[in-house]
Parts: sequence; structure tokens; C-alpha cells
Amino acid sequence: MDTQAVGQHVIHGTGGGKPALCYVNVVEANYLENYSFEDKDLSMWQITSLKAEPQADFQVKALDAYSGEVSLHFWNGTAVEFQCEQTVTGLPDGAWRISVRGQGGDVGDDADIHLYVISDGQTYTAPLTLTGWVNWQEAVIEHVPCASGTLTVGVYVRCQGGGWGTFDDFLLNPEK
Repeated sequence: MDTQAVGQHVIHGTGGGKPALCYVNVVEANYLENYSFEDKDLSMWQITSLKAEPQADFQVKALDAYSGEVSLHFWNGTAVEFQCEQTVTGLPDGAWRISVRGQGGDVGDDADIHLYVISDGQTYTAPLTLTGWVNWQEAVIEHVPCASGTLTVGVYVRCQGGGWGTFDDFLLNPEK
């Protein structure tokens, strides 16, 4: 088995004289805390509503999560504008890859929804188009240099009232 190959690997063998299968999942290193919002402590994630009322929260609803049961959820009857981010320190120097999964809809033609990362005073972004319920899309930013050891990773959403969606499974890992 190639332990560098991300994905599920199946190992065939025998146990007690009977055929046996072992499933091994190799995942990428993730430097974000509570990347999928499953732990009760969500204090590392800062949601900032850029309108008068709250528009985003952490929702426990497995049908709206990419993995697990919890996701970052947004909706409001009037215009939505917020950001949610986490700052990570103590990172080794090098290039980084950042991604997030999102799903949703009714955001309007002029919506601005994107993944962002701030590194050494520079902001990098990748758009995320929401195309319907459980139609998960991935935004990815690659080759982000970091010499300071600090990155801020987040999502920004500005959309029309009635727009809705969820984000899940943020990933911050070093490029090989």
C-alpha cells in the first residue's frame, strides 16, 4: 500500500482462516483546528456578520454537511454578508494548499462567494459557485507562500436575501 496516495485502500487477507478485508483511509495533513466543525469547541472559528443581524451559524444537520453532522450554515431573508475565518500560527515555511467544500443556492447573479487566505500581508482568493442542495463544489487555492508561520483561512459571502448554503471540510496542508 502506498501511504502517500490519498484515498481509501483495501487490503485483502485472511483472519481465522476466513477471507478478510481491511479498509485504510489515507488523508492529507490538516493544520486547521476543528476543520469540519464536529467538536463542540468552535472558538477557533470567528464569524463576522457584515450586516446588522447574524446570518451564519454552525448547524447540526447531517443532510447539509459534507462530512459528519455539523457545517457552517448561512441564510437570511434580507441581503447576506459575512465572513468566517481561522488564524493558524507556528506553521513551517513553505507553500500551502487551502480548500473548502460548499453547497447552496438562490444567491443571485451578483453574489460574491469565495475562499480566501491571508499570508504575509497578501490575500489570495478562489471563487465558489453554489449550484444547488448537496451539489458540493470545491474551492482550492494552491501555491500560497508563507514565511511568517501565520495564515488566516476563511470564506466570504455576499448574496441576495434568501440565499442559503453550507460550508464544510476546510483543508490547510503543505504542498509537497
